[in-house]
Amino acid sequence: VLGIWYNNFLGAQTHALLPYDQYMHRFAAYFQQGDMESNGKGVSRTGTKVNYSTGPIVWGEPGTNGQHAFYQLIHQGTKLIPCDFIMPVNSLNPTGDHHEILTANFLAQTAALMTGRSNAEARQELRSMSKDDQDRLSIYKEFTGNRPTNSIVFTKLSPTMLGALIAMYEHKIFVQGIIWNINSFDQMGVELGKQLALNIQPLLKDNEEVTSEDSSTNGLINFIKRNRRCHEGTDFDKLHCYKELLKLAAEHKAVNMKKLFDNDPSRFCKFSQEIEVDGLQLLVDYSKNLIKDECVFKKLLQLAKDAFVEEMRGEMFSGKPINFTENRAVLHIALRNRSNTPIFADGENVMPKVNAVLEKMKVFADNLRNGTWKGVTGKAITDVVNIGIGGSDLGPLMATEALAAYRGNGPNVHFVSNIDGTHIATVLEKVNYETTLFIIASKTFGTLETLTNARTARSWFVSHNAGDATGVAKHFIALSTNSAKVRDFGIDTKNMFEFWDWVGGRYSLWSAIGMSIMCYIGSDNFIKLLEGAHAMDKHFTTAPIEKNIPIILAVLGIWYNNFLGAQTHALLPYDQYMHRFAAYFQQGDMESNGKGVSRTGTKVNYSTGPIVWGEPGTNGQHAFYQLIHQGTKLIPCDFIMPVNSLNPTGDHHEILTANFLAQTAALMTGRSNAEARQELSSMSREDQERLSVYKEFTGNRPTNSIVFTKLTPAMLGALIAMYEHKIFVQGVIWNINSFDQMGVELGKQLALNIQPLLKDNKEVHSEDPSTNGLINFIKKNRN
Repeated sequence: VLGIWYNNFLGAQTHALLPYDQYMHRFAAYFQQGDMESNGKGVSRTGTKVNYSTGPIVWGEPGTNGQHAFYQLIHQGTKLIPCDFIMPVNSLNPTGDHHEILTANFLAQTAALMTGRSNAEARQELRSMSKDDQDRLSIYKEFTGNRPTNSIVFTKLSPTMLGALIAMYEHKIFVQGIIWNINSFDQMGVELGKQLALNIQPLLKDNEEVTSEDSSTNGLINFIKRNRRCHEGTDFDKLHCYKELLKLAAEHKAVNMKKLFDNDPSRFCKFSQEIEVDGLQLLVDYSKNLIKDECVFKKLLQLAKDAFVEEMRGEMFSGKPINFTENRAVLHIALRNRSNTPIFADGENVMPKVNAVLEKMKVFADNLRNGTWKGVTGKAITDVVNIGIGGSDLGPLMATEALAAYRGNGPNVHFVSNIDGTHIATVLEKVNYETTLFIIASKTFGTLETLTNARTARSWFVSHNAGDATGVAKHFIALSTNSAKVRDFGIDTKNMFEFWDWVGGRYSLWSAIGMSIMCYIGSDNFIKLLEGAHAMDKHFTTAPIEKNIPIILAVLGIWYNNFLGAQTHALLPYDQYMHRFAAYFQQGDMESNGKGVSRTGTKVNYSTGPIVWGEPGTNGQHAFYQLIHQGTKLIPCDFIMPVNSLNPTGDHHEILTANFLAQTAALMTGRSNAEARQELSSMSREDQERLSVYKEFTGNRPTNSIVFTKLTPAMLGALIAMYEHKIFVQGVIWNINSFDQMGVELGKQLALNIQPLLKDNKEVHSEDPSTNGLINFIKKNRN
């Protein structure tokens, strides 16, 4: 009933599951199916279509990882997000003070979400600054608080406890289904796409042009056939066209996408763009959107003009400090500037330093891969462990997974981010101290989670090396700017790789933070990654607005987020290598645009960044597509797929492709009641009448199809840069700063206050009653 309170009475569309236990990292993904396939229904048990919201969009990631990814939006964004914080009192891998720090963070986050931080408290935080700076910045450091959470805490994670937790959520889902008066136990919403896939697959057998489907599906099929087997501004609501778009949005409630295609066979050609990346093709089909005609599309593009997106883009690329709260340039684009044209920050051309660090990385990675770099016992390195969090983890992890086919003779790579001791313990179990290199990724060399894990790794190495710490220099390198702390740790500063204040964490995989990527796929492939991103940068800076892919994707997202009531955006890659792509852009998007204060220093009264979520390919079809097809939420989706598989096995990729095409077609066309009755024609008339409404699909659900020749380092670079620029454009239009992340601060600060309270077993009364209760429960139940 708490979930129903937020979903049906207070306007929330999502529910976040946030387990503070690394072993439970797939718990939220499991309940994406458990909840969204069960309650993503639009027809009640009486056989009538509901006129109220049913199942929520469920999403989440584990523990402190989330704090360094999307908690910015949860704390300071414009969406109400009920959250379940889930944690065992006792770790199954008690390692130093890891679990104590994890527990302090768990308690601090729920406290921070409840209490917030007033303007007066924010000013106190800024007391070392001038009064003018306090006046200007304090509003950005405010936290409204009043954000709802459940804390689910248990003695330890055992098979019995996991069973109980699963059953608890199962019964919650059941109860909500009864209250909504829907059937939580069928999943008719997954049928239509599967059926259409069976019709589409035969069309992929040859290379003949297809004209039998809707023009978008025809266009996508024909693109696939051609390419397979080949190589301070103004606040948003004050923009000139804002009110006009509000009126158009009201009219668009009656728009029928299928009829738009029926009436205009050239719609695919009008609403799609194709560009070349490193000799391969990238197609973005946005014809299956709720855009009535080119007039409406031009009004959306006018948003970018009215918000001076092109001018702000010029300021970013010329090194102006557009991150105004931190007075920093935003120059991740310089890291991949393969044209090597001068780019200035504070009057200095940054390219010589960028090129020097890149060359230093190349020498190191090449030596590691060819066996020249040896460990303390003279053996070559076989395993690389990247220790970082947030952008120092999510980007390298996503990219190495996505580019695993390009590994060649590269080492195994492992990633440790979570402060939960389980994460570092399970990785250390897999590696040998003689042949392992640790990469410590922390700009200041002071990030709590990273340094705690780094110290644990160092202790493990020294203990295995007969207590001799001198070998640390051969097995640890640093991605940092703090040479003193790096030296104190035992790392040779010759093996410290620099990056700069104008590199934001969530935009840093192009920098030295990409060292694990370079070690894994080789320096040549890493350069290709940069070149692909640079190709998208050139497209973004030179293509006219009406053909500019990042700008087009940005204004379409704003159309749904601000005018048609969507709160989320789903990224659905039909490629297993890209299975961490959505998780990466949870940080990329939600930490960038999860803001509630505009560049004018006033609180916004419009919706800003969306909640980003997704899972790969057909997995999602068997999990949450029920809700996308038949639920009561509007969910814009990006379907992403390579034309050619890097692992061509039988007809696997053909079936995958058919499903990709079928899902976007099904979401657009839907299925009428008459068609549903035809589907049930073998049944009695009475059963047809009773069941047909459950087999209806309203259709009219928007998608973008992003299709490319194959997944290469260059293509991945282009895709990442495409989304980075989309996020930038949306931030400019919403008139917010996409490049700070003050919303992650309060919980981290409270964690430092709470951790000392966990040192003993005394009852605590100093915090709010909920935090006191949680601390005291933990103390009573820990080992």
